[in-house]
Amino acid sequence: MWTMLWNRMVVRNEMGSFVACKISRMVGLFSPTIAEIMGVREALSWIKDNNWQNVIVESDNLQVVNVLNSMNVENFSMMGGIVSDCRSLINEISCEILFSHVFRSANGVAHALAQATRSFPNAMEWTLSPPEFVTHLLL
Repeated sequence: MWTMLWNRMVVRNEMGSFVACKISRMVGLFSPTIAEIMGVREALSWIKDNNWQNVIVESDNLQVVNVLNSMNVENFSMMGGIVSDCRSLINEISCEILFSHVFRSANGVAHALAQATRSFPNAMEWTLSPPEFVTHLLL
């Protein structure tokens, strides 16, 4: 059975202030790890498109963070192909990108975006001003 998965991305500046957030969806049969690495690939593409600098990509999936920090995955695996895509995007982005693990409980904005996906049939992006349902989490 196909499942609908939602990517949630939040961008803050060096002072922790809101820059942008986005939700997008994927349909398919994905393990949680594959879904997370696909979300990171989409985030890297978003970073590249917006020319953001000095980026820290946070994930609550420690395996994904470890793989991206080591960049050692055999290319014949599904995950290896996606990591290869991530490497290519990283090479195209002209800034330092760090990958960091965060506990799910510490990522309130992403959780609020996940809850909100039920209200949005399609992808959404917010820039300059955050959506009302996350403003209290950004203080």
